[in-house]
Amino acid sequence: MLEAKEKSHPTDFSRPPRVRATIPMLGNAISMLGDPLGFSTRIRQDYGNIARVSLGRKEIVFLQGADGIRQILWEKGDVYPKPDLGMATLEPLLGKSVATLTDNAAWEHARKFALPLFTAKMLKSYFMEAVVSVEREIEELHKLADSGEIVDIYEFMHEATFRVLIRTVFRVGFSDEQIREMINLFDQATSYINARYLTLGMPVTWVIPTARRGKRALERLNELVYKLIGERKCTLQTGAESADMLDVLLRAELPDGSRLSDKEVRDNCMTMLFGGHETTAGSLTWTWGLLSANPEKRRLMEKNVDNVLGKRVPEDFADLESLDYVRNCFSEAMRLYPMFGFLFREASIDDIVEGHRIKSGDIIAFSAYTVQHAPDLWDQPERFIPERHEPAAAKERHKSSYLPFSQGKRGCVGERMAKMEATLMLAMISQKFELDLVGELPQARVRMSVKPVGGMLMRVKRRQLNIRPSAGQTGQSVQVPLP
Repeated sequence: MLEAKEKSHPTDFSRPPRVRATIPMLGNAISMLGDPLGFSTRIRQDYGNIARVSLGRKEIVFLQGADGIRQILWEKGDVYPKPDLGMATLEPLLGKSVATLTDNAAWEHARKFALPLFTAKMLKSYFMEAVVSVEREIEELHKLADSGEIVDIYEFMHEATFRVLIRTVFRVGFSDEQIREMINLFDQATSYINARYLTLGMPVTWVIPTARRGKRALERLNELVYKLIGERKCTLQTGAESADMLDVLLRAELPDGSRLSDKEVRDNCMTMLFGGHETTAGSLTWTWGLLSANPEKRRLMEKNVDNVLGKRVPEDFADLESLDYVRNCFSEAMRLYPMFGFLFREASIDDIVEGHRIKSGDIIAFSAYTVQHAPDLWDQPERFIPERHEPAAAKERHKSSYLPFSQGKRGCVGERMAKMEATLMLAMISQKFELDLVGELPQARVRMSVKPVGGMLMRVKRRQLNIRPSAGQTGQSVQVPLP
């Protein structure tokens, strides 16, 4: 019987079960907007790895099984592109860039201009600039430690990561005042894009006040970015070496020898700015919260930092490679709280996925959050266990059980940049400070990325570095405050 099924035509299989609609006409849209993480978790519990969900007149297939995700992202990536409908919801913010293009030929074309932004040479050029920028943020933490005030570390990381990114990849062009304005504008704009993304562009987004304000914020954000592009074009020197990402984009040549349009440069800039600060800041926030809630893991991370760096700043990529437990902590935070709760693809063929019939044109949504919390894929999935990400352990897990940067052909091109920035910030801040939760870890909610409800309230205190007594001395370890 099994052998016969394997030879059957796709039409011989049943369609995925349909999730009961909660509101006439709107289907499951309100549940999806109100609590997307809880909604996707309940679907997996009640319907299994695959089910159909209605969003008004649209229907999507929720896929939450690692085997099916591997099939779509790795084995058949070319016939499961990003959907035009889903990516169109992001276009006001990200434009037509390497993150949103759905046509494979157009995406390959855009990817040629994105990859040079993340070569080993460019990453090395960002490295020391990032170190200097993180040191500037540490000065602010000293002030917070002195005052003893409670700080929302999500807000702090959100602003700090954006400033580090701006100073690292767009080295000149924005004043501190403009950077603060851009942070606020991005925050407002994501409310608008979030409503579009989670409902696949349903008209309900136009009646949400925060979405309307976000649309106006995006218009102002575009003004600032186009102004920077225009000013840089006037000062770009022919033959000079590219200093940052914007230089690389402005010097990029099309096959006919022409340059990228201002719109194409803008789209790539916005993608790097959004992807580089929104996701990294959120993941860092959850990492600090989880380390505070798991002090034994925090001590292990501090030991890794002390052994590798002592009191000095990171000097090169060799230091990053040695900060392995720091990376493990960040990776585990991204498992528990993946920044993008949902990823979308569209079937261009009839197919069988997780034992059910998929039709050409079906939009597939899969939840990284649900897969990364699945008890059949992860032992003790709700616990913070950084050791899961040691190389030997990582090889043993299902290849598609971990999706923080997506996977396959359309995986995130900025993954190495994000990990470099996060590792530097975690290590350099941990050299001098401990961040302690006020109360318990907050609940998570999806607002484009997975954010803490009410922020992440913490106190900043200076760390004490344990130095062992030298030979011939007796007594306990001496507590020496780090500068």
